[in-house]
Amino acid sequence: MRSPSSILFVLAILALLVSCEDPPQRVLLADFDVAYAQEDPVYGDGWIHPRGLHEFAEGWRHPEPHGIWTTDAPARVYFDCLGRRAQLRLRLATHPRLAERHQRLTLSWNQQVLMVVELSGGWETDTLRVDIPEELFHPGTGTLDLAVSDYLRPEDGFEEPRGVFVQSLQLRADLDSGELETWRALTTPKPLPTPSRKRSDHALSRPVSELPNVLMILIDSARVDHFSGYGYDRPTTPHIDALARRGVRFDRLFAEAPYTRNSVATLFSGRSWRDHGVWSGDDALPEEAFTLAEAFRSAGYQTLAISDNAHVGRNAGSAQGFDEFLEAWTVDSPQREAQPLGWWPEAPVELFDQRLKQGLDPKRPTFFYLHLLPPHVPYFPGPDHDLFGPADYEGPITGISPDLSAFDRGARPAQGPDYDRLVSLYDGSLHRADALVQRALQAWNAQAGRRPTLFVILSDHGEAFGEHGRFGHNQTPFDEMLHVPFILSPAELVPPEVRSGRGELRSMSDVYPLLLRSLGLGLPDSVSMPAAFFEIYDHPMQSRSEIFIRCSLPIYARRTATTLAVFQDWNQQDYFDLGEDPSAQHDLRRTKSGEWRREWRKLRDFLAQPSPFDRSAQAELSPEDIERLKALGYM
Repeated sequence: MRSPSSILFVLAILALLVSCEDPPQRVLLADFDVAYAQEDPVYGDGWIHPRGLHEFAEGWRHPEPHGIWTTDAPARVYFDCLGRRAQLRLRLATHPRLAERHQRLTLSWNQQVLMVVELSGGWETDTLRVDIPEELFHPGTGTLDLAVSDYLRPEDGFEEPRGVFVQSLQLRADLDSGELETWRALTTPKPLPTPSRKRSDHALSRPVSELPNVLMILIDSARVDHFSGYGYDRPTTPHIDALARRGVRFDRLFAEAPYTRNSVATLFSGRSWRDHGVWSGDDALPEEAFTLAEAFRSAGYQTLAISDNAHVGRNAGSAQGFDEFLEAWTVDSPQREAQPLGWWPEAPVELFDQRLKQGLDPKRPTFFYLHLLPPHVPYFPGPDHDLFGPADYEGPITGISPDLSAFDRGARPAQGPDYDRLVSLYDGSLHRADALVQRALQAWNAQAGRRPTLFVILSDHGEAFGEHGRFGHNQTPFDEMLHVPFILSPAELVPPEVRSGRGELRSMSDVYPLLLRSLGLGLPDSVSMPAAFFEIYDHPMQSRSEIFIRCSLPIYARRTATTLAVFQDWNQQDYFDLGEDPSAQHDLRRTKSGEWRREWRKLRDFLAQPSPFDRSAQAELSPEDIERLKALGYM
């Protein structure tokens, strides 16, 4: 039997060991402050803080300055939880008329009531501190519900319902050392692979005399499933289809943004929108970006461009790396001035033909970028291409921007003769674009000499016609706005490893490395590009693992070969299984909540990475730029 002294000795040692353990730390698990978010937005719109607070759900009304409303339906917030002795802190207020009616707010955690409080101070801010019982606070996801007893309705004279006005939410808990490590792993954005500053191991150095010409023609707003060569039942693109039959047609190229300024910046820079920062009409591509044109020029190419869209102009930084960059909308033309809205779609091809007749340097290969506007709004097919009816249509739809806006806001139904006419005008405009491509190819073949040419046909984004409730582009991350054509022709100029990836998932940022790989070109040693760029260059036969998408509202999304996760705001977050539901009609976020939350964390990690540039440049629009953008319905 042990002596009392030995037992005391053991107890003393145990007490010493316990005393050496680090005491729990009080940690701020989630911090949401609307005023802070508006001044220093996180992830573009500012409503989700990178720590812990990972979703707002139903019951919230549109953001107001410095607060958000919870009204008739209980408003829910999802938190990532860990630790113990958790406490919520809320700052909120209510409308004076509701205070007079003894407005009450019920707070529930995981559907168990924590507190019922009466807000009687009107616009005076109340601060609530609420302890969460240990038996309710568990590691994983916690839900906070806020339910009001009363709210102001439109019949009370309010345009939108008004209830309790929430200004900020915080959640704190005590974490021990192990939990702290888990929390840091959960909330610290995972670093992306370090960009390489070296040329690819497979980069080839080809003599200038062996390099082919490259003619890239971008057809604005051309959704892939309206190309007859991609399976559409109308013969919209016969000349492009013939070119594709001699070449390689890629089946799964997606824009990273459904609007021109962002998407073409991605095409030209080989970088995601997060990196190049061209998100709005005020942004321009930073000079530090090493563009596709600069890559061609460094390899010995002469570089020329003609654009018919003011979002692809000098104001957007699009001219970087081009020896010549002509903005078609700034060139006086009697034909253009005689057209509706001052837009003559043939203008860039006329200018293209004129430039070719001036001659190209026969000692150097040429990279020529030609940006055509049809079938972009205003959907002007012209009499030669207005082929798809309806033959007896006598209604008001002419295809201009007000028509499209009327459909988009629901003033016109997404079915019937007016709808059919709108789609037919778009298809006729695509047919007109196809004819412009044919004219450009004829002019090129007549003037470009004996050097072979790699022809590149693609688009910057698609166009919606009521799918997922929207028309036009800019707004949603679904296929109708993002899935675009991509054709390289002839096939003999495309190496087998690039051809073999024709059916794999591709992003707009992949076009740059795929072209360099096809031509056997590398990058200067001093140029830094994202690791994803070299992954596509080195392994062009492999599918891209993911594409991150940004729409203009903003809406974010993460797309893989089989899934699409959409993150708009606390009222619109969706998750789709594209293998079983390719048109993305059935939201599985509630039935596959764990998968959706993993998607959210991946998006969070992506967004939290710093841009390689300080910021995008500021655009300066000329009066001619502004007039062109107005004609296209942007302003």
